[in-house]
Amino acid sequence: MSLLIHRNPPFLRRRANSAAAITVENVKAAANRLETVLFEDLPEWLQDNEHIRSGYRRPMNSTLACVRSCAMLHNETLNIYTHLIPAAALAIFQVYIQIKITQYFPEASTLDRIVIGANVIAAIVTFGLSASYHTLNSHSPQISSLWLRIDYVGILTLILGSFFSGIYVGFYCLPTPRTIHWCMITTLSFGTALLVLHPKLQEHKYRALKAYAFVATALTGFAPIGHGLYLYGWHEMWIRSGMPYYLLEGVIYGAGATVFITRFPESIWPGHSHGTTNT
Repeated sequence: MSLLIHRNPPFLRRRANSAAAITVENVKAAANRLETVLFEDLPEWLQDNEHIRSGYRRPMNSTLACVRSCAMLHNETLNIYTHLIPAAALAIFQVYIQIKITQYFPEASTLDRIVIGANVIAAIVTFGLSASYHTLNSHSPQISSLWLRIDYVGILTLILGSFFSGIYVGFYCLPTPRTIHWCMITTLSFGTALLVLHPKLQEHKYRALKAYAFVATALTGFAPIGHGLYLYGWHEMWIRSGMPYYLLEGVIYGAGATVFITRFPESIWPGHSHGTTNT
């Protein structure tokens, strides 16, 4: 008798199975489409930029769902692909440039190859981490915050990579000054990392402070440039060290920081994503 009391009747089992099937179908259907929402509909942790009014993904709480959203249109789509495509292109370029070094500079040392390769790898890492952040930032508060900080580490990696190669070329025959400048920029980068990764500085109001920290780190590149000018003079530095390109790189870093702080163009034209600037 007790077994009969606790056993579900057949019609109840059929109803439960039917409800389960409907639930599974609803989940699958939701996963196959992406309904974007307005800024006001987002939880507070996703409300990062009030100037972009629509096109947001809802919190997904699923890595797979975030990855699948890359094939759909939302206000992070352009941000994802403007980082992902360059990362893939640079990975191919890395192989190409190493082949060309072997072909045209067979006498190049292992350190030569490592430094040149590290510059490209730093860019690949930066673009790859940024693409990952833009993909996963709607996952959950914890995952979004984690990947934002990883994205900052990627930016510092790019700064370090570009400085290491420039210092290596500029002080090729002077290993002691070269090592001193390498140690200086590495120490400053670690200091910047501690600042931008500090748990108490992750609120939106500290956004500008982080940008200024990145700019200050990048500006330390003028120290080895000034040292090189003192040793070799303007003409030699301009021709042999690639100084014009490093100055251009500094201008680009400054422009990027300005866009980051001012949220251009969306702060002027609300609703227009800065993904166009990334392009």
